[in-house]
Amino acid sequence: MPPLPEEPEVLPRPPEPGVGGPVAAYDAVSAAVRHWAPGSPLPGPAAFLTAQHHRATVLHERFLRLQALAGERLAALRAPATARPRPPAPAAPHGQEVCEVVLDPDAGDHWVTDHCPTWTVPALPLMSTADLLARAAGHRSGRPPTGLRGLELRRWLPLPGPTTLRLTCEGPADRPRVTLSAWQRPRVAELARFAPVASATAVFGAQRPPSRFPPLPDARPAPDPYESGDCFHGPRFQYLTSSRIGDGGSSGTLDAGRGDVPRGLFHQGLLDAATHIIPHTRMRTWSPGIGPEQVTYPHALTSLHAYAPLPDTGRVDVEARFAGFHSGDPRLPAVDLQLCTGDRVLLGARLVLVLVTAGRLLTVPAATRRAFLRDRRYSPALLLSDHEQDGTGDGGVTVLRPGVLRQLDFLPGTVAAVYGLPPGTPLRDSAPVIAAKEHVARRTATHPCRITVDEDLRGARVPVRTGASSDTACSLEVTVDEEHIRVRDREGPAPCPARSVSRTEKAS
Repeated sequence: MPPLPEEPEVLPRPPEPGVGGPVAAYDAVSAAVRHWAPGSPLPGPAAFLTAQHHRATVLHERFLRLQALAGERLAALRAPATARPRPPAPAAPHGQEVCEVVLDPDAGDHWVTDHCPTWTVPALPLMSTADLLARAAGHRSGRPPTGLRGLELRRWLPLPGPTTLRLTCEGPADRPRVTLSAWQRPRVAELARFAPVASATAVFGAQRPPSRFPPLPDARPAPDPYESGDCFHGPRFQYLTSSRIGDGGSSGTLDAGRGDVPRGLFHQGLLDAATHIIPHTRMRTWSPGIGPEQVTYPHALTSLHAYAPLPDTGRVDVEARFAGFHSGDPRLPAVDLQLCTGDRVLLGARLVLVLVTAGRLLTVPAATRRAFLRDRRYSPALLLSDHEQDGTGDGGVTVLRPGVLRQLDFLPGTVAAVYGLPPGTPLRDSAPVIAAKEHVARRTATHPCRITVDEDLRGARVPVRTGASSDTACSLEVTVDEEHIRVRDREGPAPCPARSVSRTEKAS
């Protein structure tokens, strides 16, 4: 780092004020200024103080500039959080090596915010998990691994803010087992701990690449998954430029320089994009036994091997082939992936997916689903509650079964984000508030996140609309039992108003 500019010269000492001390000097300056005529030179004492004030101002400005310059240079020296493992922890047990990294979506790791599996909460991609494990193994062994085996993902890792990750290596240096753990902060501070997220065994040494998969005989063009909403990935992950799908696999083209995810060891962004040719919301295309309400998400990598480095620019072909079900488990479809240039396979992997019941999320077009979850646009088809008429009034009754909240919250934090609740609110505590929000949402055609419910559940407010002077208040009656939560309009001065729903909203 080049040296900072030299400090400005020290201000000269002021002249002695004389026998009278500081007070007499001040009186002399005051008298001189009172008799000073505009346009004439300042008297000596006043001129001195003016010069000192000017020099002090210059000094302060230079100090601020030096602070800003030093801050910029220190920031430039800081590598991205994903690339700066801390030194091995001195307290690691014998035979282990531990390092830590901090992922912060708000400061340096902005790419993570483009990976929100439910359009709401950022989460660590599986391929980035693999990259972190591989780089920790390389740090332990002193050479980069060429692949991983048996990567097991125990749970999702949401990244709503700065998150400390711990990577623990154990076993022989030529075949270490690496575990990724994340620091958890539960409501009870004493229970805070590092909880395991994933583990894998690193592989070293070159291997002969396999032959490229033969072309799909029945492949047909597939729509752009980013435009349609079939893929949730933001611009930084959008490496896929075209794809074709057949009854047992897909083919696609990636532009290695198109996205903006830190490369890492294996080019994690390109690897993530390789999974975008998989029909995650329509897996029955490859296996008719999979239900229409089921969606798949990455779960494990039984194998990953790099036969040659993936390029940073240019075209890369990606092939995906359905490989049945992992260990015969019908919940775990498996897909073989290849990334190629020409006839040469650069990287191969077997990806294991997990089937998740998405319920009503898959009953609407992908664009409508994205609008409701990401853009907070009202869609009656995506409300989790049911509407029943009970003959007591026009509003009817909203009925919510709390169990359906778990379907939407398979990525923890999704329900809180969609319904505008405080992060970390337990689902059981959220259910009555969500039922009240959905009752008002259905009556006023308003997205539930924009509705505020009173703490006692007896009222709610809808945000002001064009031409209104204040928020609209609603009176509610909420009853809770073991299996249902029911909400109806409460008799009173402020029944919940109904608003007509447009044809577009009805269609969605």
